[in-house]
Amino acid sequence: MHGPDLLPAEPSPVETAPPSGWRPSPRVARPSPGPSLLSGGRGRVRALPQRVQLYHPFAPRAQAQVPCCVSAALVVCMEALLARLAAPRRLSVLYHYFVARAGSPELLPIDFVSALHAASMSGVCREALFAPPFTPEGARQTPPPAADRDAARQRLLLHDERDGTVLCRPLESDALEEWRAALAAGYPILLGFWTTPAYWRLRAGGRVHPPISTDERGDGHAVAVLGYDDHAFGGALHIKDSRGAGFASGGCWYLPYELLAYGPFDEAYALMRVECK
Repeated sequence: MHGPDLLPAEPSPVETAPPSGWRPSPRVARPSPGPSLLSGGRGRVRALPQRVQLYHPFAPRAQAQVPCCVSAALVVCMEALLARLAAPRRLSVLYHYFVARAGSPELLPIDFVSALHAASMSGVCREALFAPPFTPEGARQTPPPAADRDAARQRLLLHDERDGTVLCRPLESDALEEWRAALAAGYPILLGFWTTPAYWRLRAGGRVHPPISTDERGDGHAVAVLGYDDHAFGGALHIKDSRGAGFASGGCWYLPYELLAYGPFDEAYALMRVECK
């Protein structure tokens, strides 16, 4: 006889999930925060709009079985900054993933600090010059010299080279107003977090991250935050993911403010400037 208690347990969504690819940066390596983004000068606090949506002209990537979510999210942020300069360019996710892991054949998760420095030192080439498939084999391809030369034309700036101003601001998950101020200023946000069964329910569709009802955590994942809406779902951030257009709502979803404050959202940076040649 086989009672219900003898049936094998169904695997959790975390156990059956595809790879993600983010790992936390060492605390000692993370940049220090600069002055508050809320400052309006002379002690004034800047009033913020109730809704902000940064322009990003390209469809969501689908990282498939390649753990390159950090590169995908960082490239989206850079593309949004380029679009602000009226210079929209579709950049190569797998170029960045290659240089961020220093050409290693191992397809390992990467941390934000390593990813940011790779985008600053090497830049990211246009996808037209390096567009291998999102497969393990494609992720191991070596970019051609033309891609390396082009990458230097699109570099992420971490400091103002004239006065040293920090152009990559770490954000704490309990400082929502700083997040809103960054987005209102036109700065996309790179967000790293631990996946949960609630996150993976977005695979079935839906516009908003469900409540988190368990401590079970899976891989680390990274996404781009491109906006907020104080009236959507009680107030929420707008996320662009790298699971393809069939994930959530066209590849995007909302993260309620209340989840940001106590959920598994560990590391975030507001990116402020790219160099475009």
